[in-house]
Amino acid sequence: MPDTVPSIRVVVVGGGVSGILFTSGLFRRLGKNFHLHVTIIDKKPYFEYIGTGTLRAMFNPSHHDNMVNPGFTKTANGHELEVLHGKVLTNIDKTSNTITLRDNASSAEMMVEYDYLYIATGCSYSKFPILKPDFGSIEERRSQLEEFSQQIKAAPHVIIIGGGSFACELLGELNDYYPNIPITLVNTRPNMLDRAPQGAHDYVMRFVDKANAKRKEDEKIKVILNDMVHLKTNTTNKGVELPTNALIFSCYGAAPNTSGFGDFNIPLTAEGHIKVDLYFKVEGTNNIYALGDVNNIAEEKMAATARLQAKVASTNLANLIQGKPKQIEYEPKEMVQVVSLGKKDGMMIKTSSIAGTGRMFGWMKGKVENLVLNTVRNPESLLSKQFY
Repeated sequence: MPDTVPSIRVVVVGGGVSGILFTSGLFRRLGKNFHLHVTIIDKKPYFEYIGTGTLRAMFNPSHHDNMVNPGFTKTANGHELEVLHGKVLTNIDKTSNTITLRDNASSAEMMVEYDYLYIATGCSYSKFPILKPDFGSIEERRSQLEEFSQQIKAAPHVIIIGGGSFACELLGELNDYYPNIPITLVNTRPNMLDRAPQGAHDYVMRFVDKANAKRKEDEKIKVILNDMVHLKTNTTNKGVELPTNALIFSCYGAAPNTSGFGDFNIPLTAEGHIKVDLYFKVEGTNNIYALGDVNNIAEEKMAATARLQAKVASTNLANLIQGKPKQIEYEPKEMVQVVSLGKKDGMMIKTSSIAGTGRMFGWMKGKVENLVLNTVRNPESLLSKQFY
């Protein structure tokens, strides 16, 4: 690379959807007059799309092959991409523009310099860790899913705790793969999908009714609303007794992966989200940004909003690097959410209405996942316009 070409160091902490789509957009928007060196840091040695397909892989582990990519292209449009796997962030020094990483295997530390730092560490599911593990190889992950699939297959009863999209999609997958296993779903809210219009709850309940019409009496799906489970006693607040030998799925408690960030003087909300402005810049910093699930932008946290944030963030950084004054202020928008109920049913939800229901939307959820993965898998993916 000629000495006259400026070199810019961009570090992205997190190799999930937000981090990858941001990097893709940045590489595509900057021409060869600028030399980018982007370092992506992630705990896992592979990319995994966490979504409905992950739930499906718990029932059919071979489906996991459709959800992962073992590596990334190293160059694109004259820019360089370095991927550091198995590393944990232990410090951010805002004075020297450096971060410190610890290797999971050896505990050795290394320092990485940056001109711009983007935090895209996503969220975790402490109540259901198999959904999104931090460490391990693809082979270990596949083995974990195969073992868990046997537990599901052998379960005499399943209890789902929660009423959001995660719980609804799990219900749909369970009904597809094991229509003979009795299911009890307990939701603390009076409605399923309680942030959605009433029609979303009604559609889920109709789905349950249709599923129950095909089930024997001792295999029925039972939905308990406005109640809470006490796992120590296997009862609910209202005194409903639950099976003691059931396999329990706790479909709630997603939290941003920002543990320890307060020690780095990164401002956090009470819920643990990083405080940013509408340019994604972290409060009190000049060159640190946060994207996706970890920031406190008030909108639904899902792949669609991660894509929009990545588009704005990559455009703004490309403009900044090229000396263009324009910076785009992000505008949270009403998003359309697709909730699948197995492979053959689902719905598209707007804030104020149900945009559509039926088989097409079960199919559509998988199509969106495929588009994200193709962005990572294709050797030219980091230049793809597919998402922009």
